[in-house]
Amino acid sequence: MTYELLNTDIKSKIDEELCKLWNTNSYEVVDVILSIVLNLGLEKCFHQIKDSLENIESMSQEIKVEIEDAIEEVGDYISNPYFKLEK
Repeated sequence: MTYELLNTDIKSKIDEELCKLWNTNSYEVVDVILSIVLNLGLEKCFHQIKDSLENIESMSQEIKVEIEDAIEEVGDYISNPYFKLEK
């Protein structure tokens, strides 16, 4: 396996754009963005996603569970999505 982290500039640009697109109105949007964020290790958007749990009144239970599962999966290693492969 030859996985490597994204170039910092590219990673930052993707992170910024996904932060702009984040919303909890659509399960499909949440699912796709979570997948990208977790696989690329996008820290800023990940923290925004975690913060969105503070406003759970306006989010479906399905979306809430999806976000919580993603947070649990990543733990403290969002900046390095290949952490588990390095063990």
